[in-house]
Amino acid sequence: MKKYARRVLLFIGLVLAGGWMYHGTLNTQRAAALEQNAVVALDAPLGEAAVKRMRETEETQEEAVTFTAWAQEENKSVKAEASGKTAQTDLLWINGSSHLLMPYGKILNQHDPEGCLLDKETAAALFGSTEVEGMRLLVDGQPWVIRGVFTSPQKLLILQDSRKGKEAVWDRITVSLIQGQPIRAAGEEFIVRHGIAGTL
Repeated sequence: MKKYARRVLLFIGLVLAGGWMYHGTLNTQRAAALEQNAVVALDAPLGEAAVKRMRETEETQEEAVTFTAWAQEENKSVKAEASGKTAQTDLLWINGSSHLLMPYGKILNQHDPEGCLLDKETAAALFGSTEVEGMRLLVDGQPWVIRGVFTSPQKLLILQDSRKGKEAVWDRITVSLIQGQPIRAAGEEFIVRHGIAGTL
């Protein structure tokens, strides 16, 4: 699990660096937000009910923070619905907004259970183009609508975790910080407030 977490964290760093090179119009406000996020590697995965309780708890806080729970699944087959072409990619299952993980480009918000974001290389392999917004792909037979594409050093599909027939579980949480709050202190406060076990 730690190997996967390092890969995803490296990916996020590389995507941010790649974004600076490829996207001169990077949203600086979102970029600044990424620098103020804490990532918690959970000792035990959390299910949907636990994450929902955490969101409800945050709503009662005087200074609530936003967070995205996530898990990575490696080397999965995905298929273009119309053509039937397939490609292998890693999946990033999220519960929350994608902007905490990728602070630029299209955002996949937590209220979009059918949407996904796809890296450009996988989009080209599946559709022969990177202009694929609105097209559909299949993951384990379940359809997803592409909301946007992004440049990435890693093949990656980001989806809101609404898998049918499977209980969603996440082993990482990215927490947005209140401005000026030290990352470590904020992460530890989040862990204590929600009674979860994990490391920063």
